[in-house]
Amino acid sequence: MVSSPAPSLAFFDLGGVVARFLPERRLPALAALGSTSAARLHEAIWESGLSREFDAGQYSATAMHSKLCELLGTHVPVNSVAAAWCLAFEAVPEVLAVVRSLRSCVPVGLLSNNPPLLREALSRYLPEVASAFSPILFSCELGALKPEAALFERAAQRLGVASNQLLLIDDSTANVTGARRAGWQAIHFKSVPDLERNLSALGLEAA
Repeated sequence: MVSSPAPSLAFFDLGGVVARFLPERRLPALAALGSTSAARLHEAIWESGLSREFDAGQYSATAMHSKLCELLGTHVPVNSVAAAWCLAFEAVPEVLAVVRSLRSCVPVGLLSNNPPLLREALSRYLPEVASAFSPILFSCELGALKPEAALFERAAQRLGVASNQLLLIDDSTANVTGARRAGWQAIHFKSVPDLERNLSALGLEAA
């Protein structure tokens, strides 16, 4: 049996790994910007599948902002909409500490299923996250979503790195399975201590 090479680039997921995902904070903040109820917004964005279209890159950041204003029933400055959207994420210092240490032995990137408005707002509203990773790849840029094989294939092609040299750290079992099927290495994130043990087993000793 041939063992996989030590990863040459480690990708972390955003929501559920690098940041706590708190969607219950985002919806009322968005609703407060316009004249539509939180329940109607949830139906129009998340239950309808529109959020998936955002994440898959079917809207530019400008088009996404316009669509959200349409749903809100009024024009709202893009920074206000972006700030409300970003409220769903809260950086986890303990994970970012692992990221910073890990960078001493391997490049560390961010690979997330998220829309263009968040991608453009990341450095402004989640600066501690944006500054910790390079490269940063969002599904909206790749035109596919985890766990689809196309996302992992396009990420590898964009980077010019063999799939078996790439590592995904994700809290979703489906995403971990999808990465492995695409030839990537993957760690199912459960806790920081568990993550550190798994990284060590791959030869990635954080400094």
